[in-house]
Amino acid sequence: MIRVNLLKGIQPKSLKGYFSLKEIKLAKAGLALARFVQERKFTDIILSGRSGPAIALPLFVTAWRHVANGSPLPKIHIFDQEGNRLLYQNLEDQTQRTRLLGEYIEKHLPDLLLARQNQVCFIEDMTITGEKYLAIRGIFSLEPHHPDRFCFTNLSFAFLCGTTISYLRPHDFVADPNIELTRFVYTLSRELQSPVVRKAIMRARQATNLPILTQTVPEARF
Repeated sequence: MIRVNLLKGIQPKSLKGYFSLKEIKLAKAGLALARFVQERKFTDIILSGRSGPAIALPLFVTAWRHVANGSPLPKIHIFDQEGNRLLYQNLEDQTQRTRLLGEYIEKHLPDLLLARQNQVCFIEDMTITGEKYLAIRGIFSLEPHHPDRFCFTNLSFAFLCGTTISYLRPHDFVADPNIELTRFVYTLSRELQSPVVRKAIMRARQATNLPILTQTVPEARF
């Protein structure tokens, strides 16, 4: 039942009562991710990207309910489309990027600035080349006097899956370093970006009448 509940939250097609091996691996990766966050006692979670809130978030929230023994969720901070653009667009002027990000965070995620001394985990669906990971790690660097950095002193990264992971630091985490699972998650993320699926997700979220940061999409059938 745990596996079914986890996968119902992100399944982009009609459920038929069974799951593939890759889907089972993804559910297990969600449980491993939740255990990592619990064991490391992270107080804050950051999510970004187009598919992070659609895959990593429902998997993590549902898995947390099964492994955390009633402990409250860490505080979750989500970069929306505007925030993602600022995080990942190619700006040669890093000072300008940081200034624009700072303005965005102050307006949309003010509590994130208060978490810079907390135990913070940046969760992503997958890591492949490491380019995105290294860019974000640089932005949230540990240089308190550098004008281009936000200085999060206890920031770790966690991924559901990944391929080449030699660039990660010892305190970062990949739940399942499996190339086939990474390909599956990549394909799933593309499906979830389609307008039809996104509208169905929003309808399901509105129907639940729950805060957007803590809901899965258990009843949505696409």
